[in-house]
Amino acid sequence: MSVDLTNINGFDVVVCRKQANMQVVGSIAAIRQLGQLIGCLRSGRLYNATVTVCNVSIVTVHIELV
Repeated sequence: MSVDLTNINGFDVVVCRKQANMQVVGSIAAIRQLGQLIGCLRSGRLYNATVTVCNVSIVTVHIELV
């Protein structure tokens, strides 16, 4: 999945999108480096996310620089 920065109601939100149709499938939350990730996305760096754990309501992803 691609990791992108979008704006929702005036707030920057990091989202994961399906690469096939760019549909948003979720947002990134609860990571200590979220501010740093947002800064990197703003500067043009590209990231991909891979699902590592999938529970009922929580999905864990590994994010890496493309």
